[in-house]
Amino acid sequence: MPVDATYLRTIEHWRVRFESVGVPGSSIDSVVTNLDDWSDWPQLWKQLGDKEVAYAVDQEERGHDITASAGWYRAGLYYHYGLFVLFDNEPVRSQLVDAKLAAFSNAFRGMHPGVEQVTLESAAGVLHANVRRPDTSEPPPVVIILPGADSSKEEYVGFEDLLLDRGLATISVDGPGQGETRHRGVGWRFDYETAFPAVIDFVRSSDELRTDGIGLIGFSFGGYLAPRVAALCPEIIATVSLGGCFDLSGWDDLPPLLKADLMYLFEIPDEEEVRRRATDEVTLRDSLPGVRGDLLAVHSTADRIFSHQNARAMKELKPTTEVVIYEGGDHCCHNRSHHAKPMMADWLADHLG
Repeated sequence: MPVDATYLRTIEHWRVRFESVGVPGSSIDSVVTNLDDWSDWPQLWKQLGDKEVAYAVDQEERGHDITASAGWYRAGLYYHYGLFVLFDNEPVRSQLVDAKLAAFSNAFRGMHPGVEQVTLESAAGVLHANVRRPDTSEPPPVVIILPGADSSKEEYVGFEDLLLDRGLATISVDGPGQGETRHRGVGWRFDYETAFPAVIDFVRSSDELRTDGIGLIGFSFGGYLAPRVAALCPEIIATVSLGGCFDLSGWDDLPPLLKADLMYLFEIPDEEEVRRRATDEVTLRDSLPGVRGDLLAVHSTADRIFSHQNARAMKELKPTTEVVIYEGGDHCCHNRSHHAKPMMADWLADHLG
C-alpha cells in the first residue's frame, strides 16, 4: 500500500512517542526517507535493529556494559516498532518478536535496578511480566503497568525508572493478547481483567513487596483496561488511566490504523463483527463504579486517538475521579511527557505511601 498523506500524518503522530522512549530522530528520518510503500516498514526497522545489535555486541566485547545495554534496548525498540503495520504476515511478525525479546533480554542485563523476567499462571493462561525493585531497605509499594493495543511491557522502562526513583517497585505485564504473552500463545479476551488476580497473588507471595501498597497504571487502550482490573482487584488502591477510552461507541470515527490494531488484538478479522463486539463489550459502564481505590484520569485536548471527553465520562460515572487535561497534548501526552510522566509518578507515590 502506498504511503499517502493520511499515513504520513500517522508517522508524525508516532514520532513523538518513539522519541519519548529513546528512539533517535535520525532513525525515524531514515525510515521515512526510504519508505515508498507500507510493506517496506518492517524491513526498514529490522535493518536498524540489526545494526544496533552489532553495535551492542561490539560494546560488550570492549567491556562497555552500560553502553551495550542501551544499544540492546534501542534494538528492541526498533524491532518492536517494525511490527506496527504488520498484521497479515505472521512468519515475519514472529521473527521480529523473537528478535525484539532477545534484544530486550540482553538489555536488561545492564540495567540498574535490575529486571526480573517472570511468568505468572493466570485464569487466562501464562502471563509474562518484568519486575523491578528499588534500592530500599524495606519492602516497597508496587505499581502494575499495562500496555496498550500496540505496545508491550518493555516499552515502559523509562516510566519504570521514574517510579523506582520514588521508591516504588514495578511489574510491567503483557496481559492476554499483548506482547510476549500473545507470542507464547495466550490470546485476547474481553474479560481481560480476569487474568490479574495472578499478579496480585505474585505480590502477596513476595517478601520483597508491600501488599498494602499496590497501584496500577494503563497507557492508551491500557488506560481503558486499568479501571477494569482495579474493579476486580480490591487490593489496588490507586489507579491511573492515561489516554484511555471510556468505551468504543465511536468505533466508526477511530483512525484506520487503530481499527486495524484492535482487529489484530481482538483476533477478529471481520469488520462488522469486530465493530459489534467492540461497541457492545468494550465499556467501563459496569466496571468503573466498582473501583474502590483512588482513580486519576489523564488526557490531552489534542488527542486524535481517544478524545479527552473520555476522561470526563469517567468522572461523570465515578465522581471521585481526579481528572488532569493537558492543553495541546497529543495521545498519551507524549508531547507533554516531561510534565505528565513525573506528575503521574508523583501521584502514585503520594497515594501508595
